[in-house]
Amino acid sequence: MNWIYCVDEKVQPDSKFISDFDTLDRAYPDVDMEYITIVGQFSPELVEDLSKSWGIPKNFMFISSPGDKFSYRVDELGGVRLIL
Repeated sequence: MNWIYCVDEKVQPDSKFISDFDTLDRAYPDVDMEYITIVGQFSPELVEDLSKSWGIPKNFMFISSPGDKFSYRVDELGGVRLIL
């Protein structure tokens, strides 16, 4: 399971996210989880690229609930599932 975090070059990943990831990694030792930081913008194009390069259907991908400033509607992401 890959966790992707998109950031600007000048911004470090949120410490709460890292803490939550570490907690999940310890809670589920049998699940192979990888944390990946991508410098750039989370977008429908990125979802498409990751789907193709990793061979994962978009409807098998999950995103956390986007904030009010998210630039896209969830349906524009090609079928990713929303975690509330």
